[in-house]
Amino acid sequence: VSLMSFVCAFTQRFGAVVRSNYEDLPTNAYCNQLSTRFRNGRRHSIRQDMSQSNPEIDHSSTRTTSTMDRDRPAPCTRKDLCDDFVRLGIEEGDVVMIHSSYRAIRPVVGGPATVLDALLDAVGPGGTILACVSWDRSCYTETQGEAGLTVEERERWPAFVPEAANAFPGFGVLNSFLLKLPHVKRSAHPDASVAAVGHKADWITSDHSLYYGYGPGSPFEKLVRLRGKVVLLGAPLDTVTLLHHAEAIADLPGKRIVKYELPVLDSTGNKRWAEAEEFDTNGIIECYAKEGQMDSVETVSRAFLQTGRYSSGRVGHAKSLLFDARELVDFGKTWLEDHHG
Repeated sequence: VSLMSFVCAFTQRFGAVVRSNYEDLPTNAYCNQLSTRFRNGRRHSIRQDMSQSNPEIDHSSTRTTSTMDRDRPAPCTRKDLCDDFVRLGIEEGDVVMIHSSYRAIRPVVGGPATVLDALLDAVGPGGTILACVSWDRSCYTETQGEAGLTVEERERWPAFVPEAANAFPGFGVLNSFLLKLPHVKRSAHPDASVAAVGHKADWITSDHSLYYGYGPGSPFEKLVRLRGKVVLLGAPLDTVTLLHHAEAIADLPGKRIVKYELPVLDSTGNKRWAEAEEFDTNGIIECYAKEGQMDSVETVSRAFLQTGRYSSGRVGHAKSLLFDARELVDFGKTWLEDHHG
């Protein structure tokens, strides 16, 4: 009886801790997050707190409601957040890719939409914000290899419709909210799908090929060409999707390639299964494909931090980082070639 009581008490306590760490995510995302692989190919242990993934970042808050309630942070307003973005280094006309943990930023008056509105205020009408949203029904994993999907499963699987498809929930609520903004544009690659709002949104999201969707001509390369920026709002270093572009263009022997299929609409509006091919984002080369091994994205991100070529500050209640996209990609490509070329 005492053993059973202990097990029940431990389960309740542990479950409460885990739920508190994921309360900004939809319920089905919580189950997905416990995996060490994201459906779109990123290996990422979501249990790892940002302060562990990046020793230079913590989640301490400087905004509090009062000395009598000092443990409860004061809600941030749209103006607060806009001011924070500007102090971090975001300017009018910037093109900014977002990686975020809303849980780290909050509380916010108006919720996640206010964070995006504040960032749009910071970049102004000539700027653009974007994020990798992928798709909650991406079959990147299910259609690889010999097993694949059954005929019945393929018939039941929905086609990707950019205007209606949900974001992959494991990327957090800000990415999902981005899809709800007026005039949002979305690229046609179901798994590497990018959503953008602003002056350059149409161009960034256009012509996203199913072949090497992180390489030349992709939204990620366009971000670099526009001298864009990457902002981490309480997000860990292994979420920097842009470094998959560095992997794609790096001259490395033994690059791992994956082939899979995705359901899309043809010109007549009917579903068809299209072939896709990509450098493996689960591990661009073999040494980064092992379970439990730090992936190349986090490895390169950590090395880039050592150069000091970034700005840091607080956005809301989240310690945040801002990178220059071209500097990051150039560094990542060179670092990978120097260490593995």
